[in-house]
Amino acid sequence: MELKRTISPDLIKKAGAEAHFSERLSSLPERGPVKLCLNGRDIPVVTLRQVHSSTVRIIEHTRVYDGDALISLSGSWIGVKTADCVPVLGASVVSRAVFAIHAGWRGLIKRIIPATVNTLKKHGISPDALVIAVGPHICPRHYPVGDEVKKRFRKIYPEDVLHGDYLNLSRCVYYDLVESGVREDAITFIDKCTFECPEYASHRREGRTEFRQINFIGRQEPVND
Repeated sequence: MELKRTISPDLIKKAGAEAHFSERLSSLPERGPVKLCLNGRDIPVVTLRQVHSSTVRIIEHTRVYDGDALISLSGSWIGVKTADCVPVLGASVVSRAVFAIHAGWRGLIKRIIPATVNTLKKHGISPDALVIAVGPHICPRHYPVGDEVKKRFRKIYPEDVLHGDYLNLSRCVYYDLVESGVREDAITFIDKCTFECPEYASHRREGRTEFRQINFIGRQEPVND
């Protein structure tokens, strides 16, 4: 599958890794490897069957890829698919580890981001050694939620994640990362709304759609730990 354009944040490059946020694509598989071609380079990306959970998988330790966060301790290419939810890509500056998180509202409530950071910590990777890029997702202007969802978020997050009926996913991700020990200056947000920008797939704008973005990260020459 050929990618014509991606956003590749400089912050991740400073860790010796490479992250890409694609525009809308069709025919992405539900799970398993995705063969991508970017600028003439073939990139095999491992992906998940995403289930809006708190499940974190380490690709060197399992062949089961149901969940909502992937970690590669060796820097292999991994990714998540989105169409309004938040893609979070990160890398360690002191090891080869990289990770990819799919964070929708259900995953945020189930604490997928703290679960990922805690899993990294169990493998000796400190939160203050991470750099993180948060990719295009739906902005609060277009993300109203119901009373039950608002109630659940108020139990976990500060009041400013909600403005009336509208939920700010960026603020939720920010709070989760900082409270998990990630440095504020090690987080970058790509300021693009999937609902407003036609180059991105959006469930809220289009209804159920076969289109998705793929958001992936890795190191050019992965090695085995």
